[in-house]
Amino acid sequence: MKQTFISRQGNPELILFFAGWGMDEQPFLQGQNEGRDLLICYDYRELSFDEELLKGYESILVVAWSMGVWVAHHTLSRLSLPIVRNIAVNGTLYPLNDEKGIPAAVFWGTLRNLDANSLQKFRRRMCKSPEVYKAFLEIAPTRSLDHLKNELEHIGMQYMESVEQGNSKPFHWDAAIIGTDDRIFLPENQQRAWQEEPDTKVHLCDTGHYLPGLIGYAVQQIHCRV
Repeated sequence: MKQTFISRQGNPELILFFAGWGMDEQPFLQGQNEGRDLLICYDYRELSFDEELLKGYESILVVAWSMGVWVAHHTLSRLSLPIVRNIAVNGTLYPLNDEKGIPAAVFWGTLRNLDANSLQKFRRRMCKSPEVYKAFLEIAPTRSLDHLKNELEHIGMQYMESVEQGNSKPFHWDAAIIGTDDRIFLPENQQRAWQEEPDTKVHLCDTGHYLPGLIGYAVQQIHCRV
């Protein structure tokens, strides 16, 4: 995966953000919390993670969104980091699952039919309103369709391999935000998934899959409600 610092000013606390499929740093450049560094992870064609980049931080806040929730869980369960709080936003530990994630037919159909038009429709479905969609287009990722196809295929394959291996260590999520108008990870699927994690506090939010200022909103929830 790619790991990109948006802010690296020597602060003692780091926000470690795992973005969703098809993302880069562009949608998340603005409106970040002062007093914290910010590292964004994206492009999950492979899941190698450079732990050295996190050395020196006294505390880490983890925010994971969409497909990034499973990637964060898969990655961080293998590491020992000074994580003080973490929150999942519109994603589950089962990204390819008929009842607790994205149904298999939808997942593989998205991959099979991905082109410029279907990508536009997907991004429109991410957003709750035309206004949110229009604003997202102004900061949309600039990656190629070939990259996105390859990434989605590898996410599916890597997830299926992890299920077969079944050897990931436990990783506790403090809280999960579920968008009640999420049309990517359906709210009812998210609720079923998080019911299996009784120590994770679930918060319903009147939003779609993507919400403007996602990182800042999640960090606020960590401090106010977790």
